[in-house]
Amino acid sequence: MNDDELQAIFNRAYRKQRRDAKLLILVSALFIVVGLIMLIGAGQIIGLFVSVFFAAGIVAGIMQLVGMHTRPALLLGICAALLLTAACTILIVLTLTGVIVDAPGHSQIVATIAAVVGLVFFGGGSVVLLVRWVRRR
Repeated sequence: MNDDELQAIFNRAYRKQRRDAKLLILVSALFIVVGLIMLIGAGQIIGLFVSVFFAAGIVAGIMQLVGMHTRPALLLGICAALLLTAACTILIVLTLTGVIVDAPGHSQIVATIAAVVGLVFFGGGSVVLLVRWVRRR
């Protein structure tokens, strides 16, 4: 394998990564619109969770476009982790206040447990990323 072939492989991988990031941004934007329609149009508060959750997807897509190992990407990672932490918090509040967030016949406890696990991991991840941000300064 010569240098030209290797460079072509890297270029294809880079283009695929950028294409996937743009697709993530597009799909996340569509879900945000759905969440806003649920919130504003149908009056369902769960639309707030959907919108905040998929806003993190847009931030993650932008992070991929910027480059995963750059300083701005770290800041975007912090933003995404905080958005996911907020989404999990919203879901916990919604499930504990009786808003039905899962299929009929299923327990709200499943959604609450999943949200608590997400809160712990994304909240902890945002703290770790914040510490990395401060240490790199």
